[in-house]
Amino acid sequence: MEPRAYLGSFGRPSKPPLTAVSYISGRPSRSVGIVQDIGHILLPVDDMDKALAFYRDLLGFRVVGKGSPVWTVIETKGCLFTVSPTTEIPKVALGSKADSSPFEFHVDNFEHAASDLESKGIRVRRNGVHGGTIWDPFGNVLRLHDHLE
Repeated sequence: MEPRAYLGSFGRPSKPPLTAVSYISGRPSRSVGIVQDIGHILLPVDDMDKALAFYRDLLGFRVVGKGSPVWTVIETKGCLFTVSPTTEIPKVALGSKADSSPFEFHVDNFEHAASDLESKGIRVRRNGVHGGTIWDPFGNVLRLHDHLE
């Protein structure tokens, strides 16, 4: 981006917007703005050991770094979450029935995944053959779907 004058209030030149440099994937890229990247997407949980048993051991997320009882970063392909025991923010459960989520995860085969989760006592609601909704032990709602159609 070429430097140029930006007009502020009353037509006077103002400072150009901040330029952030990102080195994600080893390639520098420039963006205009203050925010450089997403720091944390927080999933509120009640108990870290229980959270790791669900997200790491059952769903297959990987722990990034050391982790701690206060907060732990977990990842799956294309996504990082921070699980943290907190009562300061509500559980992720949207809609009038608190049964929807902004989080959609891909699975190889939804029916197999749903059956496996149900056999382990996880609440599953099928929204069709290829997708549905699950609840973590703390009341956070997650959606799963496959691309078998």
